[in-house]
Amino acid sequence: MVAEMLKENGDVNQIEEMRGETLLASAFVFGENPYYPVDLRAKTDCDIYFIPREKLIVVFQEEPEILEKFVNDISSKAQFLSNRLWSQFQYKSIGSKLNRYLLAKEREGICHFDRSLKELAEFFGVSRPSLSRVLGQYVEEEILERIGRNRYKILKRQSLEEK
Repeated sequence: MVAEMLKENGDVNQIEEMRGETLLASAFVFGENPYYPVDLRAKTDCDIYFIPREKLIVVFQEEPEILEKFVNDISSKAQFLSNRLWSQFQYKSIGSKLNRYLLAKEREGICHFDRSLKELAEFFGVSRPSLSRVLGQYVEEEILERIGRNRYKILKRQSLEEK
């Protein structure tokens, strides 16, 4: 399941990719404006279950552990969105967004993208050709070496940390 927002120019900005069992719109259940401001797109077949607010309150009263997990979910999502918002302002260039992603995903000098280039571009809020151009530049400058589909070996980690 992917949460997306449509930009004025028609581009899609991916907000979050959710995998497995997850709560949708938990922060909107008890708010004054209970409308989820994003579009949800299922990438595979899935089931969505709706629990009315009144029944949820009863469950919280009977099962305090569920209430604690619910509040934790809302807090985690607020932190995630705060970090996303901060990084959108902090890391303005495609290169700086890509560097941060590469360094976060790197394991033993290898970075395996957990999404397609199109999805990654949507996540960054940029066009796929622009992202491909920056990746190509990194390969040309021998900062990265492409070793497979969506797999890169980091050759010059320091270059990613400095940019």
